Amino acid sequence: MPSSTSWREKLNLKPDTIVIGSVGRLNYSKGMDVLIKAYQQVAPINSVLVIAGEGPHRAKLEKLCAGDTRIHLLGHQADVRSVLSSINLFVSASREETFGLAIIEAMQQGLPVIASATEGPSQLLSSHPIPLLPPGEVEPLAQALKAWLQRHIQTKPQQINYDLRDFLPTLALQRMDGLYLDALAVNQASTRSRRSDATCPLQ
Repeated sequence: MPSSTSWREKLNLKPDTIVIGSVGRLNYSKGMDVLIKAYQQVAPINSVLVIAGEGPHRAKLEKLCAGDTRIHLLGHQADVRSVLSSINLFVSASREETFGLAIIEAMQQGLPVIASATEGPSQLLSSHPIPLLPPGEVEPLAQALKAWLQRHIQTKPQQINYDLRDFLPTLALQRMDGLYLDALAVNQASTRSRRSDATCPLQ
């Protein structure tokens, strides 16, 4: 059951704190290192960066954060919407991306989005008000973050009304695939547990 406590409350953030967020596996292709470096270049003190996801690069990313208390690696979050509802800007800094389910979910929340010009986003987002940046490059992302932050400070933020009709069939299939994979993982874990119980000698 989703928690009723927002991530802003969990992190004890002030109401005016600017929250930049991303969702994805902590691996090379998702480019979280690029996002962290760009954020550290330009983000003001009254901002935080939250990244929901888990993966093999967690230790490297923790080292890259270098004790920056504004950056929060939230780990795997089953309730992605609770993360998205707590942020002001969604960033996808992927080096490789075919579809970008998290991007579409952020758009469903009406969030402003900055994304890499990888294969999927380049094809799917070209008609939307979303900056598409060179994948894997820190400086263009830092400049895009800086520009967004300036606009955010100067004008009252408003939700963006994206036209998502073209995404709905693919989004439904992606979610069904995700549910299937989650169920498969649970089933495999249960099978391994039963086999272990069957073969383990009594003490």
